[in-house]
Amino acid sequence: RFRMRRSSFLCFRYCTGCRFLPVRFSKKCPGLTGQQGRRGAAEPSLRKVVVADEVRRIFSDNNMVVILQHHGLTVGEWNSVRYDLADNNIRVKVFPNRVACKALEESKYKYIHPLFRSTTAVAYSKEPSVHQLLATLKRHNKLLVVGGKVDDTLMAQDGLEQYGRLPSARELQSELCGLMQSPAVTLSRLVQSSQLRLTRLLDQLSSDRTSSR
Repeated sequence: RFRMRRSSFLCFRYCTGCRFLPVRFSKKCPGLTGQQGRRGAAEPSLRKVVVADEVRRIFSDNNMVVILQHHGLTVGEWNSVRYDLADNNIRVKVFPNRVACKALEESKYKYIHPLFRSTTAVAYSKEPSVHQLLATLKRHNKLLVVGGKVDDTLMAQDGLEQYGRLPSARELQSELCGLMQSPAVTLSRLVQSSQLRLTRLLDQLSSDRTSSR
């Protein structure tokens, strides 16, 4: 007979690749690596690594990233939010707070990690569409803006609201084009009016000469 050691019991319980044998615990046992190992730091799972890479990619590839807090949204309400934001080329995703903080702690956005509290979501876009985002969220009162970044500038809620009141780039471009075209339009009108006056003066002069003869 033999005594069942605790190490053998752990090996039998957690490792599907090992048979129950009355031997001491082996450090090479694949079933007790990572978090189940008796010694050594726990390695992150593959899913957490993929999610962390996605978080870093979203912050680096998009000009606008806004952290939202959501409270009790149903599946239908989430679909409505995603549909309304997609009309302005804005996407929204939910990430685990711990994974998001861990992904950003060594990046230039590390000071944004205090915003990942409670139930959060991330809205992001290639363009700084803050005005469109705030206008859309007015129709969904279960979502609250807590902060974010625009063009590598971290902003709190007040900063995003002030930024959203600014005119968009397209509006500024249209105003600039109007200002640049205004002198040309004015000059064209003056030239046309001057031509009409000159034509009238010539006609009057010609008629006066004819009558004098």
